[in-house]
Amino acid sequence: MASLKGARMLVVDDGKQLVEVLKLILSGAGYEVRCASSGNEALRVVGKQRIDLVVSDIQMPDGD
Repeated sequence: MASLKGARMLVVDDGKQLVEVLKLILSGAGYEVRCASSGNEALRVVGKQRIDLVVSDIQMPDGD
């Protein structure tokens, strides 16, 4: 099984504290973490770089 160490993750949530906690945990586990605070921002990030996994809030004000 391939390791996910170094995989690029995108954390999407409008709760700044939750995003910071998840970023701290995931980067401490060896993942490269990008963050977005809205659905539109997440789409811009995904359009600019390769993302391996998205962890997202499902009830964002501007769309899921």
